Amino acid sequence: KRSKRGRVFSFPYCYDIDDAYKKLTQPTNKTRRLFDMGNPESKGVRILKLHGSLNWFSLHHSKRMSKKALLNPRRKYRITQRYDIKSNMVVRLGRTEHTFPVILPPVTHKIGILHDDMRPLWSKAENALRSAERIVVFGYSCPAFDFESANLIRRAVLQNSRLRDFCIIDPNPSVFQRVADLAPNGEGWHCFRSAKAYLSYVRRLR
Repeated sequence: KRSKRGRVFSFPYCYDIDDAYKKLTQPTNKTRRLFDMGNPESKGVRILKLHGSLNWFSLHHSKRMSKKALLNPRRKYRITQRYDIKSNMVVRLGRTEHTFPVILPPVTHKIGILHDDMRPLWSKAENALRSAERIVVFGYSCPAFDFESANLIRRAVLQNSRLRDFCIIDPNPSVFQRVADLAPNGEGWHCFRSAKAYLSYVRRLR
């Protein structure tokens, strides 16, 4: 995807995963909607997918996948260029293999089932939050059982000496309270009920 200032997302390198290109799988059948390919040198927004992604999938020899295979932290996984993901997608890499999304479910002990390749993303995310001047929480309700994510935000915000703005966009005021409780200093925190209200705030700062 491009803007007037250049490429916004350099797929699949935007995921900041080692050997992202090697994990890419080209679709074997015709499909109209694909992510545009970028290149390693393209500058753009990093997307640190801490909970996995629908277009990341692990490979399995059988349709009937065991729990052990699905939660194996070293299981092979690939990235698809498709926009539209099918639940019964198969891949032919020398042999037919069945796919399953690499998604970290909403459980209390996420670190115990985290894929090895996703662990560095959590460190990168914490470092980014620790050095950010503005943090925007949008589309994340901060559920009570998500201990790892809550602790990551808490550590990063408390150690961030550069933070000027912490903005939460959500129509539910209880979400603001849950996120704000992670770092109760309160200075520079703002709550917006919609993205439109947040963008209006940003325009006033310019």
